[in-house]
Amino acid sequence: QKMALRILGCFPSWDRIALVVSKDLAVKSLHDIARRKIPLRVSTRFSGVNNATYYTIETILSFYGISFGKIRRWGGKVQECPRPEAPQRRKGIAEHSLTAVFDEGISTVGGWLDQALENGYDVIPVEEDIVKKLERLGYSGAVLPRSRYRQLDQDVPTLDFSGWALVTHKWLPERVAYAAIETIDEKQKGIPVDDDQPLP
Repeated sequence: QKMALRILGCFPSWDRIALVVSKDLAVKSLHDIARRKIPLRVSTRFSGVNNATYYTIETILSFYGISFGKIRRWGGKVQECPRPEAPQRRKGIAEHSLTAVFDEGISTVGGWLDQALENGYDVIPVEEDIVKKLERLGYSGAVLPRSRYRQLDQDVPTLDFSGWALVTHKWLPERVAYAAIETIDEKQKGIPVDDDQPLP
């Protein structure tokens, strides 16, 4: 059901979805996981209708015939974390008790993705045909760039997850909407930004 929402603006924040698996699994695609019904020990975000990250990752998995429910039925375990840098995730990566991490929040230098890439994990791609299907839903294709993650052999196709949208109901009074945007515009030089490029 469509909701009567409006986006007033978007705060720049560089990010990507990262699908990370242990090299011990010897998989190159989510298709391999689906075909072999691998019982992953996967870390992701909290589930629920209010979590856009979990929804996005479940949507990606669905195009491969996978779901977190299926992973559990195959004998796997799903660790749900409140934030990307959750201590239980960092511990699971360090101890290699996790075999996969599916999440965003990768812009932090030395963060969970860097830790994983330095500890026997690799990033698997979202294939071009799947990206096109996701783009029809409103997502944008992107890459995890080797220029930013030197542990990668090449750029890895994935989804863009940049930007923090300022969302409101459409019945917010115009004077309030304009006042909010004018205030942001006046204070923009004091708002920290973690991207050196404007959002598309």
